[in-house]
Amino acid sequence: MQVPVEIEVDLGNKTFEVEVFSPPISGLIKKEAGIEKGSGLQAKQNVANLSIEQIIKIAKSKMNNLLCNDLKSAVKTTIGSCTSLGILVENKPASEVGDQVDSGMYDKEIENEVAETPEEKRKELDSYFDQLKAEQDKQLKLENKGEEEASEKK
Repeated sequence: MQVPVEIEVDLGNKTFEVEVFSPPISGLIKKEAGIEKGSGLQAKQNVANLSIEQIIKIAKSKMNNLLCNDLKSAVKTTIGSCTSLGILVENKPASEVGDQVDSGMYDKEIENEVAETPEEKRKELDSYFDQLKAEQDKQLKLENKGEEEASEKK
């Protein structure tokens, strides 16, 4: 995983300092989701489905480097990055989950800092995403086929 590194060199004393920072939040999300890159078509195609517990885990690990006052705002920041990457949270678009965090729907999990997804819940999330991915792939094939037919007519 790539991490930001800052090197300060003092030519007068011939010394240097190396400071290694934590990985970017998008890198942590992709690692947690098990993907190499986000979706280039966030509105049409999702690439993963994370649980709120996974989001809390990422937010906790990145908390020191975020400009957030509390874990709830760090969770919202993490969810915002999921939106940009085309990642679902709890089987819903990340932006919708961000609104639910605002309304207090996940306050219990955030306050208790729950960072482990129950196995049954993980299976449900994976099952939902597998079905969604199959639908998305089918839709993408239809769109590509339509584009090919249109270009052949020209």
